[in-house]
Amino acid sequence: MTDEYHGVAVGLADELLHNYPHGRVTAAIDALPGDPTAPLADALADELRGRGAWATRLTLGDEAAIAAFRSAGIAGFRAEEGDGILVVDGTGLHADGIVDIWNLSVWVSSDPEPDPRDPAARRYLIDADPPRRADAVVDISDPEEAVRRFSDWCVVPRRRR
Repeated sequence: MTDEYHGVAVGLADELLHNYPHGRVTAAIDALPGDPTAPLADALADELRGRGAWATRLTLGDEAAIAAFRSAGIAGFRAEEGDGILVVDGTGLHADGIVDIWNLSVWVSSDPEPDPRDPAARRYLIDADPPRRADAVVDISDPEEAVRRFSDWCVVPRRRR
């Protein structure tokens, strides 16, 4: 496990195992393009395995992969016998149609504003509002240490279109 994600992964594993001690459980690590999701997803899966949980990893790289997972992959995972945790990373995991399948969802961000040259990223932030939909928000603006941020969403203004 990478040191910069260790503390966050421990906290997320605590939360996940406390709230979902049994069954087929899903966790999503989402970010805008350019912000890495795999390191935290790997760290979380490693932490879960270190505690004796059966955990596996999946990366969904684009909308087609998300659509395929939504239509068949999640049903296959849930149909399997026994306890298990699927840790998924990618971009777009808080979008309508997929956000509701996660038992735990995490938004990872190094910068609260998307690249102005990327209209798809801006549209995703406006339409899905991932920081609000996420169960956890992780700030990776300091490359030495990821930090979970706890926000009072009653005070934070909603993004304008």
